[in-house]
Amino acid sequence: MIGIRSFWAALPTEGRWLLSTVAIQTLGRGLTLPFTIIYLHEVRGFDLGLSGALMGLIAISGFAATGPGGSLTDRYGARTMLLGGLVAMIVGNVVLAFATSPAVAAVALMLIGINFGVSWPAFNALIAAVVSGDLRQKYFGVNFALVNLGIGVGGIIGGLYVDVGEPSAFPAIFLADAASALIPMA
Repeated sequence: MIGIRSFWAALPTEGRWLLSTVAIQTLGRGLTLPFTIIYLHEVRGFDLGLSGALMGLIAISGFAATGPGGSLTDRYGARTMLLGGLVAMIVGNVVLAFATSPAVAAVALMLIGINFGVSWPAFNALIAAVVSGDLRQKYFGVNFALVNLGIGVGGIIGGLYVDVGEPSAFPAIFLADAASALIPMA
């Protein structure tokens, strides 16, 4: 059995860096994930059905980007594709923070979805490239736990911060989500 200290010590530097950024980046995602539909409907005034359809664009564009994203990861490398996905996430969140029309919100949400479709395969390929052997299985388990922790804590913080009576809080959380993606970019 391997303890957390020996697990951390056994990781290569790149593996430690990747794992260190997971909770921070997903904390940003947790800030916005539970509140995006509220933002679209209550703050931006979009019809609830339209807001739900817009939210679906994240999954649709992510699904559409996964296959090509995997091929491009094989061709250009995991690091390059991960950086490209993070740029799409940052731009999508910044655009969404200021979107006042459904068309602009749609573009922003599609960029966020493209990030997921490209970044998840690239991130997993990067992990496989820098962490080897039995350590890799443990890494993926810890990584998954940190993703859930980051989203959960981010959701709690977002829930304490946002209020439809104070609409300016919503763009702030989208900008914070964008900023959280700068950490793994470094």
